[in-house]
Amino acid sequence: MTDLPQNNPQNENSTPPDASEESFLSRIFRGTLTVGVGDFARMLFGLLSTTIAARFLAEEVFGAFVVLNVVAVFLAESSNLGLGSSIVKFVTSTKDERRIESLINSTLSFQLMIIIVVSVLTFFIREPLSNLFKAGVVLDSFIFLPMMYAMESLYRTLRPALESLFLFKNTAIAESISSISNALFTILFVIVFDMDMEGLVYAKIISLGLAAGFAYLSLPIKKKLQLQFAPLKEMLIFGFPLQLNQMLTFFYQRLDTIMIGLLLGPAQIAYYEIARRIPDSLSSAYQSFRSVYFPVMASAFARDEYDEASKIINAATRLISFVMILGALIAALFGHELITLLFSDRYSSSVLPFILLMIGLAITMVNYTLGNALVAVGESNKPVIVNTTHTVIGLAANWLFIPIFGTVGAALATLAGLFGKNPLNVIFLRRKNVDVKPLEYLQTFFLFGLFVIPLIVFGKIPFAIRVLIVPLFIAAAVALPIVKRKDLDAFITQSRQLLTRWTSRMHSS
Repeated sequence: MTDLPQNNPQNENSTPPDASEESFLSRIFRGTLTVGVGDFARMLFGLLSTTIAARFLAEEVFGAFVVLNVVAVFLAESSNLGLGSSIVKFVTSTKDERRIESLINSTLSFQLMIIIVVSVLTFFIREPLSNLFKAGVVLDSFIFLPMMYAMESLYRTLRPALESLFLFKNTAIAESISSISNALFTILFVIVFDMDMEGLVYAKIISLGLAAGFAYLSLPIKKKLQLQFAPLKEMLIFGFPLQLNQMLTFFYQRLDTIMIGLLLGPAQIAYYEIARRIPDSLSSAYQSFRSVYFPVMASAFARDEYDEASKIINAATRLISFVMILGALIAALFGHELITLLFSDRYSSSVLPFILLMIGLAITMVNYTLGNALVAVGESNKPVIVNTTHTVIGLAANWLFIPIFGTVGAALATLAGLFGKNPLNVIFLRRKNVDVKPLEYLQTFFLFGLFVIPLIVFGKIPFAIRVLIVPLFIAAAVALPIVKRKDLDAFITQSRQLLTRWTSRMHSS
């Protein structure tokens, strides 16, 4: 059996760091920056792929592809059975190489069986699902559903397997392969060969297949078809509530898109997809942080280091809320220029939903961080309760707001659900003696409100003044302090060290 990554503190692929807050912050920045290379590539090239689709395809065709992708991802999430999070929890909790091999091989073998079964079933659900959206172009696209689902599911199983072994470089490379190849094949199939929606579909399938192949080959274990029912049963029992939570999470994340499709049609889905493209891209970059955060937090709670873990959670939510709300401020200041520059004037009606969804992204990232802490501390059943609440609020708000406000109503409904579920995360963590301090991240939202008031009162503000508002906001965040000196020191130090290592490797090669 190939040796697994050892606990070497000098290796960015290493296992959990020391528990002190400053040590954790330094190392989590390093790990996040490493994985972030891949997620930044996904964000950048994913945006490029969407820009091509928006400019070269009709709104209805682009909306139909969005529907197809949503269904494929939903099937991948719902058939995962919680094994993605379970494998990280169980592998990071043991040093027994035989058990690690058994856990990973059993997970992959079992998931392969599920993929085969579900791929066959998709042929029978194609027409009933597409009929919900009352558009022939949606029905035509569903012929590609089995292959899209299979590649999506396979990659979503392999990525957490890499994360469970702290193989952050490999995770970054896999993400880069997926995103870059998707953009390149989109250019080739859509622009060069003029293949319309089929070009988007083929680009997606090929890119996911390449990324999954690399991730599989990167696993440092003896790979074989293996079903060890004892460890598999443990993971399935732990993962069952996580499975429910994954389905709920996906449902509330895409509830707005589904409701727009049902009530307004595929073309309006395209407008809303443009509004959420940048927030979704930034949201995907959170995976870089989670890839480091979740395994380390699971290890910290396993060692009963609750005080240190609480400090990290509060530091993480405070910093994440600042970074994301800064993005929301930039969206409020320059949203019209961004949308029309990237996606053309046809999508100018997407600007206001885009700004609202950027605000929603900030509280989403905080909720993700708290929810991951709940799973890490062993409360795998609590996120289901939290997200059920979110789904109920979101469903009611979408039914109420979309007929009145259209895509803007969908964005407002998203905000209602996100803020409605946040207190439950805090309550459940505090019951486990985790000292969460919500004021540490809520102050960022209050500060954002103060800076946005002039935009609401005065309307369009000269460009030069809008540019000036950004550094003023950052200065105010440092003064409060939302951003602390040790946060900046940790980020700068680890960025320099990582850049030095990359530069030296390039010279040596």
